[in-house]
Amino acid sequence: MNISDLFPGEDVSWQLDREKDEFQPGSGSYFKQLRILSRRAFLLIIRDKILLWTRLGAHVFIGIVLGLMFQGIGNNAERAYNNAACLYFNHVVLIFAAMMATVLTIPMELPVIVREHMNCWYSVKMYFLTQTLIDVPFQVFFTIIYQCITYFLTGQPPVFESFALVSLLAIVLSIAAQSVGVAVGASIDPQTAVFIGPILTVPMLLFCGFLISIKNMPTYMQWIPYITYLKYAYEGTMAIIYQKGRGDLDCEQPYCHFKSPEVFMEELDLTEAVYWPNLAILTLFAVSMDMGHAFGIVFFGGVFTTEINSRDFRRGYAFRPRQDVEVEHRSWRMDKVATREDRTQAPPKNFQLCPAVWRALQFPGAKRPQLGPRTFTSPAAPEHAEPCDR
Repeated sequence: MNISDLFPGEDVSWQLDREKDEFQPGSGSYFKQLRILSRRAFLLIIRDKILLWTRLGAHVFIGIVLGLMFQGIGNNAERAYNNAACLYFNHVVLIFAAMMATVLTIPMELPVIVREHMNCWYSVKMYFLTQTLIDVPFQVFFTIIYQCITYFLTGQPPVFESFALVSLLAIVLSIAAQSVGVAVGASIDPQTAVFIGPILTVPMLLFCGFLISIKNMPTYMQWIPYITYLKYAYEGTMAIIYQKGRGDLDCEQPYCHFKSPEVFMEELDLTEAVYWPNLAILTLFAVSMDMGHAFGIVFFGGVFTTEINSRDFRRGYAFRPRQDVEVEHRSWRMDKVATREDRTQAPPKNFQLCPAVWRALQFPGAKRPQLGPRTFTSPAAPEHAEPCDR
């Protein structure tokens, strides 16, 4: 006797042979994923008021302190080195402010990301794309607030074009640092990420060209500054502040060696510094780091982490290519959504003692089973308890 004779109805088992299965990561359109994830990321940012106000307060507070410390030195020839240190420290503040905010937040969201990705709600690359796109406006806002405070308090050239170009360079620098923070936070556990993030920044502070010029470095180390994005931000800012054509700096003494901006740039070995090439290279750094950590996360099927409270990660999904995960998910679904014969012959473990209940749940049109009295066994009861009608 065929199973179709017992349970008449339309046979839909042929649908399981489709090559394209609906159970795939990110089954929705890219636009739909982008729209939903963008709204979600925006709500998460504005609802985390403690982090939001902390970031804003840190930029305002440090900006005021730094502005008062170096107040009015932007056009002072006697304090030219102090002004260069001020511009250098501005970049350091922006790097740490952008990096540490993501280093701490990304690991906290990883369990949710992995669970939702394994449930095929969205793809990992779309998640990190929306996270970057939504956080950029906030990062731009904080950076502009910081630049408005420090630029005018320190007495830099009161020219809107100079202010706009310096702020643009600072924004790109913040985005690049944010990308590094995402990569570090998604790679290791939070405790280690908090330590690794600043450690990765220290070499940039040393090799950016401010503490020691490139020509004075050992020959075998002179290539390192060219792979540090802080170098391009520092040189681009100095090229704008002390650009060619700027008049002499103020000098209250009989003689000031750095009264001419060209002499000061020559002393810093920055005579060949140009703004636009540095901005282009810094932008390339930011984009490449964004794409780099996103590609690594997508390729390994999740994130580079070894300690995460997720059942899927404990099974090892995070360290396997996505294709293997998709094949296993498809096989899992084929097992769960089997034909009627398979359902009848092999019910799940929790229904093996009552196959009639399993058939009734799978085929509502079938005759419902007659359930007998339930048996309750307490820990202190004998091994064979008597049935109890309740």
